[in-house]
Amino acid sequence: MFKNVDINNINIYCGVNECNFLAVEMGQNKNKDIIFHDVNISNIRSNGNIFQFNGNDINIEFDNTKIENSNSYGVLLKCLSENTNISFKNSRIINNHNINKFDNGLILIKNNININIINTEFKSNESFTSGILYFDNIKNFDITMKNSKFSNNHCYISGGVINLIDKFDSTNEYVKSINVDHSEFNGNKADYFGGILYVNVSSTYNVKMTNTNIYNNYAGVAATSHGNDFATHPSTFILNNSVNNKDYTMINSGGIISLILELKDGLGNTVNDPEKYYSDIGVQAELLNNQKILVDNYHINEFDNSFNNGLNIINSIRVFTENTGEYYIHLKSKNNLYNILKTAYIDYKIRINDCNSNSYTLKNNHNLIYCEKPKCNSTCNVDDIFIECVKNDDNNSNNNPNYNICRCVKGKTGKNCQQNDYVNIRVIKDFGKLSLLSMTLGCIFGIYNNILINNIFSSEIYQRMFKIENEKSCSKIDISNINDYINKAFIKNKKFDDFQNEMDSKHYYQSHSMDFSSKNQHVSSILRYYSTIFYVILKKKGNDRTFYFLSVPRQKCDTHKSYTCECNMGKIFKYTDDEIQSINEYANFYDRLYNNIKKMKR
Repeated sequence: MFKNVDINNINIYCGVNECNFLAVEMGQNKNKDIIFHDVNISNIRSNGNIFQFNGNDINIEFDNTKIENSNSYGVLLKCLSENTNISFKNSRIINNHNINKFDNGLILIKNNININIINTEFKSNESFTSGILYFDNIKNFDITMKNSKFSNNHCYISGGVINLIDKFDSTNEYVKSINVDHSEFNGNKADYFGGILYVNVSSTYNVKMTNTNIYNNYAGVAATSHGNDFATHPSTFILNNSVNNKDYTMINSGGIISLILELKDGLGNTVNDPEKYYSDIGVQAELLNNQKILVDNYHINEFDNSFNNGLNIINSIRVFTENTGEYYIHLKSKNNLYNILKTAYIDYKIRINDCNSNSYTLKNNHNLIYCEKPKCNSTCNVDDIFIECVKNDDNNSNNNPNYNICRCVKGKTGKNCQQNDYVNIRVIKDFGKLSLLSMTLGCIFGIYNNILINNIFSSEIYQRMFKIENEKSCSKIDISNINDYINKAFIKNKKFDDFQNEMDSKHYYQSHSMDFSSKNQHVSSILRYYSTIFYVILKKKGNDRTFYFLSVPRQKCDTHKSYTCECNMGKIFKYTDDEIQSINEYANFYDRLYNNIKKMKR
């Protein structure tokens, strides 16, 4: 027992790892404990470890102890026993440094570990490697932290406070637990991963954390790495959805597949790795059929790949198969230095299609199909963007330059395909005289229509109903449907055959074989108006206001909660004053027209 002792200003110089300030071999004896009670340890300089304990069983207790301002080329406290029980109670571990880049942690403990940290502070400590508390080759593990504080500790690799490394062949027979209560983690930093905690484990830990404050912890330079608070070793990889926006890829046999994989740790953090700590991690590929069974005969080319800042960009996977159809590329981890990602994989779906129509489908010596572009002789300069070599349709299996065709691309002509090949479009020939005449007559009808509308209605109602756009218009064609009727006008002294009209989005034909003379112009006009009215009566559209008015009140559809679904188009709602006035003027116009007809008959 060390009690009421001050240990200050000690310099230790010897061969690295050959001497320590205090080294203890405990052997098999469990009855004796090493206790530091009311001890102050400060300003120790050593080119090795300061405290080192060996043996089968170690029991160490630091109670009301202060360890500060020590610098060593090794760890402050190293326990290599098979079973270690250690406790820190009412103690302070402040401003201590391990500057050895090859010896992990400020406190290093291995194997079966039981540690209690009660009412203790770890502050401003530094490790040039990983973890202020570094636990390695872990078997059984139980750590309790209560009423303790960890602040401003810094590790140059991973795990700003705690680093956990499982035993390589760790099994579920081991019991592992972490309990943290009423504690604080503030301002801790790891240059690589996990500002507080970094784990590389293969078994389950029971973790319980209550009433604990965690803030301002960082991982990576300017927090560019992963896990500001907690991080694990890489545990899986996934497809990067920002690039691979489809669940599968379609290619021809021998085609190229591009993928981007994202490296994740066990907590879902992307493993950004600016220091290339995991640069040797890559993937390899196998081919499975649509039942996810390994294919017997296939070939996937070797492709170089590794993860860089969390991403593995693969641009050159070539897959050759015997048959077209659906397959899966089985991507799994290559062997790596850290022996991780052993069970991680992705099955990426692909579809092998037939070669396109201008390619030859060929087979190699292993009966694997591939596509080949047509080959032409040396006089065909296919490097010129205006020249192409195309497959001869009569030759499907022999890619022979003597049979393939060298030609200019569309739009080019001439000996060297440098001349523009313009399309000879002649309006009269392509559209026909009758079509052009019909379009011309349509323009004339439109002019007559505007004149006639202006004569039927008063100037005021004409402006409001037919010329001013209404934002709430519910008309089917956004102009007054009266145009559909009046456009069936006549041309004086002309003969019409199969004159086509369109009404209510349906076509109908009127066949006329009469010659109009100057004496029956009014009669022919009236007949056309009558035929239009007759159509409206047959179609029962006489009361459909959308056939007469541009401005129709919008009504919200209760079913679709919309003004534009047109469910209420045929319903009659309250007429506006403009609509009533236009109806009256329309009726007066026809009344005058019919009176004139009666006078003509007399």
